[in-house]
Amino acid sequence: ERAGEREGEGERGPFSSMSINSRKVHRVCVVGGGSWGTAVAKLVAANTLRHAEFCPTVTLWLHDEKVKPSRFSEARWLSDLINTEHTNPKYLPGVRLPDTVIAEPDLAKAASQATLVIIAVPHHYLHTAMFTKILSGCAPNCRVCSLVKGLDVVDGRPSLVSDRMRRDLLGLDVAVLMGANIAEEVAASQFSEATLGTNVAEDGPIWQRVFNTENFRVNVVLDATGVELCGALKPIISLGAGFCDGMDCGANTKASIIRIGLEEMMRFSKLFFPRTRTRTFFESCGVAELIVSSYGGRTRLCAEAFVRATRARKTRSWESLEAELLNGQKLPTMERLQEVMECIRVLPPRQVARFPLFSAIYSVAFRGAPPERMLKLPERVAWRRKTQGLQLFGGGPLAWITIFFIAVVMASTVLLLVFLAERRRIASSEQ
Repeated sequence: ERAGEREGEGERGPFSSMSINSRKVHRVCVVGGGSWGTAVAKLVAANTLRHAEFCPTVTLWLHDEKVKPSRFSEARWLSDLINTEHTNPKYLPGVRLPDTVIAEPDLAKAASQATLVIIAVPHHYLHTAMFTKILSGCAPNCRVCSLVKGLDVVDGRPSLVSDRMRRDLLGLDVAVLMGANIAEEVAASQFSEATLGTNVAEDGPIWQRVFNTENFRVNVVLDATGVELCGALKPIISLGAGFCDGMDCGANTKASIIRIGLEEMMRFSKLFFPRTRTRTFFESCGVAELIVSSYGGRTRLCAEAFVRATRARKTRSWESLEAELLNGQKLPTMERLQEVMECIRVLPPRQVARFPLFSAIYSVAFRGAPPERMLKLPERVAWRRKTQGLQLFGGGPLAWITIFFIAVVMASTVLLLVFLAERRRIASSEQ
């Protein structure tokens, strides 16, 4: 029946504006042909065949380059390899892609008539011209989902990448997908979870049908900001976990660093984005992604190598570690750490003291501090508010006023009950 429906879409094909508008069919475009973008394209392609509302083809935009599929073969364009051999040998080797994933190096063509655009490029590759090309091709009612992990810094304050996307995309809604997801494992259909953050409740079910499968479970939360901040801050703690591995620390130490890191992530988010929901950090985008990246991510790998080289008195730059360990991919964590510290340094000293782990990781990564610095954090009572437990309505005067009001109401209720009981006793005695 599904095939019959699509055969009836007309000679112009399922991607024509007429068929999209008249049949309310969604067309999906994935922007980014790296390991994660390719894995997501494979994942989404399974769902576009499963749900009748989607066009079957998923367009994958990538920066085209010549690669060798094998050691003894001639170099070919990556887009050609994806479209003919159905594999991405450079960024996702050994994984066969569905025939319905079509690589297109022209972004305007890739986004042509797309109603759902998924952006999965590194933070430093985002630029206004990219969004202009997307706008030139996508459908007017297009929705966007960001898989980008990063932060912008404006006048010493963090700014969300999704906010920049909304501005450059002239107000199109932008959802965010983050989670404990290693591209190779997702592409191999191993069970995993992700968190979809959106500020538009009606968009949640649409994006869930795009991403959710039997082995890739997607939970939707109405906190796009919190989901994005989890993805942006997580690599910093992964760096610290890698430093632990480089020092051959035990499980207790590494677990402590991860826990302290999660606490500082939440503190940073609440400080600069007060409406962030605490429970979002306990979704897949938060604690789960923090765990997986601290034990198996690229950042952890490079951080361990950095510390081992330092302790062996063999100075290694982060650029050389990228070239050796990441197969040509970049490590955006270092830029992220600098951005976060740029925001922290302009805070009052009392606030800066609330981020001892962030500061220690930065000192090890960029200022030549010994990695042991990370294990000598001040005692919590020295930098933590003793009244931290008083968080009702954000703490502060409003919390005390609220508590006073509740106490007055409770006291009045008790007095009223006593008064009623006394009247009942008097009435009984008179009878």
